Amino acid sequence: MNKYLLAIIGVFLALCGMVYAFDASQPGSYDFNALLIGNGVLAILSAVTYFMVTGALKNDNPNAFIRAKMGSTMMRFFLCVVLFIGYAYVHGKAGIKPTVFMFLGMYVIYSILESAVLSQKGKKKA
Repeated sequence: MNKYLLAIIGVFLALCGMVYAFDASQPGSYDFNALLIGNGVLAILSAVTYFMVTGALKNDNPNAFIRAKMGSTMMRFFLCVVLFIGYAYVHGKAGIKPTVFMFLGMYVIYSILESAVLSQKGKKKA
């Protein structure tokens, strides 16, 4: 668990630094606060996913791992869609592309990290 949390914190800090660097290099093109909120939400969702899958691995049913992984993926996807729609509604449609694409990049990074860690954890259980 400690290695996973350290990885999440490391990715979170690296992405915060990357967002800050992109915002500083091209002022006004990214919504810094929205990206920080999105990064925080993705980090929290990664921790929730870890606990869901860890609990499923303790279950005797072998399908529980797949259900937990798919459920967490669906939860993350739909929450991100709700965040996109809410951001577009509040901010307006003009000039949100750079922020949305940066958030999609963060989504992909967190998904890759989650898949790698949780698949290794699933293999160790089997």
